[in-house]
Amino acid sequence: SQDYDSFYQGEQQMRALLRFPPFTDLFRITASGGEESQVLRLCAVLRRSLEPWAQQRRQQGRETEVLGPAPAGGNNRYRYCLMVKCQNDKDARATLAQLLRLAQQDQVNRGLSLFIDVNPMD
Repeated sequence: SQDYDSFYQGEQQMRALLRFPPFTDLFRITASGGEESQVLRLCAVLRRSLEPWAQQRRQQGRETEVLGPAPAGGNNRYRYCLMVKCQNDKDARATLAQLLRLAQQDQVNRGLSLFIDVNPMD
C-alpha cells in the first residue's frame, strides 16, 4: 500500500520490543575456516568465555545477550557466527577486542579467521 509512515512505526515498535538497533547494538562475531569442527570449537570457546561477562552485565542492569553459534554460509569455508546484543559501550568494546586478540594468538586457532562487526546490515 506504500504507506511508509505506518511501516516505519511498526518497524520501530518491533525493533524496540526485540531490542534491535537503534535501541541496542549487535556485535556479530564471525569465525571461518576449512574444517567445520575447528570453527565450531572456536565458537563454543568464545561463547563460554562471554557468558560470565554477559551475566555480570545483566546483574548490573545492563541488558546483554549472547546468541549462537549459527551457520553463516560461505564459499569453500565453514562460517559460524555469534551475536552479542548489548549497548556499544567501552566495556563491551574492550571485552570483545580482548577476546578477539586472545583467540587470534592461540595456536589452536591457526588457519581460522575471526572478526567482529558492529550493527551489521546483512
